[in-house]
Amino acid sequence: MDNKKKATTEGGNLKTQVNFNIDPYNLPTLKSLVAYELLMDAALRDDDFWLIESICTKYYLPPGKTFTDALIHHKEYDLPTFESIRRCRQMLQSAKPEIYGPSHRAKKKREKAEAEFYAFALEG
Repeated sequence: MDNKKKATTEGGNLKTQVNFNIDPYNLPTLKSLVAYELLMDAALRDDDFWLIESICTKYYLPPGKTFTDALIHHKEYDLPTFESIRRCRQMLQSAKPEIYGPSHRAKKKREKAEAEFYAFALEG
């Protein structure tokens, strides 16, 4: 794979090939960029704004430009819509629950504990 990092989805399974040289402009789709970022940085799994900022600054902005420039000149830089990035994250996380962020796991544990408490309270 020509010493590139790629994250792809195949049949609903997240699959990664990791080397240390990356040419992000050859990654094929927005979905694979989002998958790669989710796999490489767990902090991006809970916050769409950080994910959007990461995708835009790493893969779409010319060197030396800031995210503020991206917001002002988004058409010039041909940025994907923020909603598209959010939907890709949501779709990938629903297909692969292990890439959910820590707040999702905490929420699920809390919901389970509340359900157990309600069942206990109704019994007694």
